[in-house]
Amino acid sequence: MCSFLRESDELTEDGYLLGFSFTEMADRLAGLLRNIGLTQNFAPLVVVVAHGSSSVNNPHFAAYDCGACSGKPGAPNARAFAWMANHESVRAILRERGIDIPDNTRFVAALHNTSRDEITYFDKHLLEKHPAFGLHDFQHAMEKALQRNARERCRWFELSPQSHSNEEVHQHVMERTSSIFEPRPEYNHSNNLYTIVGRRELTRNLFLDRRAFLHSYDPDTDAQGDIMVRILSAVIPVCGGINLEYLFSRVDNSVYGAGTKLPHNVIGLLGVANGVEGDLRMGLPSQMIEVHEPARLLIVVEQTCDILDKTIANLGPLKEWLNNDWGRFVACHPSTRELFLYSVKGWEAVNLPDEYVVPQATHLEKIIVGQTQTIPVHQFIRRHA
Repeated sequence: MCSFLRESDELTEDGYLLGFSFTEMADRLAGLLRNIGLTQNFAPLVVVVAHGSSSVNNPHFAAYDCGACSGKPGAPNARAFAWMANHESVRAILRERGIDIPDNTRFVAALHNTSRDEITYFDKHLLEKHPAFGLHDFQHAMEKALQRNARERCRWFELSPQSHSNEEVHQHVMERTSSIFEPRPEYNHSNNLYTIVGRRELTRNLFLDRRAFLHSYDPDTDAQGDIMVRILSAVIPVCGGINLEYLFSRVDNSVYGAGTKLPHNVIGLLGVANGVEGDLRMGLPSQMIEVHEPARLLIVVEQTCDILDKTIANLGPLKEWLNNDWGRFVACHPSTRELFLYSVKGWEAVNLPDEYVVPQATHLEKIIVGQTQTIPVHQFIRRHA
């Protein structure tokens, strides 16, 4: 059982305090909830899903886990967040700060194993004591979603089954992770291209081909751009760093990447070397980037240019990413949906060609079946009865 509450102010041998006070818990929860715009209209069930990965024959094991969690699965963070958010003393402090979490709202911690497309739910003893309304239905929907996600991933695997059965392809991705002969348990962030910061209305009914990092954000609660500063302070180095890591590893894998992972030996848990060679390899192995289409990151944020000017002015050294075009930065006006491209010279309106039409589809199968290359953005449409 994990204990997150600080029971003593006595420092450890390393000079640290163990656990958090209720005020410190509220500080962290308030910061994250405001960053994603979840400060009201809470659902009865909020599932905090961390991510991690598992495979038996992979010297780059940590590269498939969470970079923000020191290359480890994010389960401890999810469990800590849910425990804090469910505690009445923390909620009382949040209520004083304008974030009123209803008594019937329960936070549940979970971990998505991205290679096996499985999900694990934590702290069942707490769920037995305080049942979460709707959790059973959520678990059923998530199971189906993970099966469909496995099928969508399988189009990249050369030896994956050409099956219309979601259960069969799900079994295939699980078998890949436990095979000692499998150098490609998953392709991780291959083909990453977009980061979209805004209300999820921006991406609803869109097929983005697994190429987008999505960060929820409510532009109406950020009149001075301060929340956007905190978001971009994470988005730029994390998503931008991932993008450039894949880009350079794909452009010249022998120099900027790590070559094939098959002869790699782990050196001191610091990195890998080829066989008996002593030099640590930088970048990613070929088995992680061979399907990657290299392109610089496109960051689209839902906010006005005036407010974003205030944000950019407070980014500090991270402003170099935007001024040097290490990534593309686009503002989407919250009301008009007009687009503006940022450069060191200012904002420039983005005008799409008159003949440009977003491809449409009614089912996922119509988009992915038989496709082994990246797919343009599609819009899902509903057939009228």
